[in-house]
Amino acid sequence: MRADPGPDTYGVVLTPEPAHRRIERHLRDLIAAGAGRSEPLPTEVELAQRFRVSRMTVRQAFNTLVAAGLVVRYRSKGTFAVVRILEDVRSLAEDDCSRPGRRRPRRPSSSRFPPAPR
Repeated sequence: MRADPGPDTYGVVLTPEPAHRRIERHLRDLIAAGAGRSEPLPTEVELAQRFRVSRMTVRQAFNTLVAAGLVVRYRSKGTFAVVRILEDVRSLAEDDCSRPGRRRPRRPSSSRFPPAPR
């Protein structure tokens, strides 16, 4: 007769989150907080030591982020977050309009322009 496996193990295999996913999540959190724009993200060696994994595991996390278009890697320079150009232009426009004496540009009204020829 078999022993009862217990209430928590009925056909459910609990597997921990893979290390490369934890590192990827950590890097996504850093990027969301603004890291990696002007200074490089942590290196493979730093992350490998912090998470106690091999550099290949860290590289796998970085490669996933590269494929997603979130980071770009430069040899001997580091890994940087991809800056969304539209977000930066929008923030520059808001900064410019927030200065004293500056107004937000108006959108042209359709009454000022004749209709396009058909």
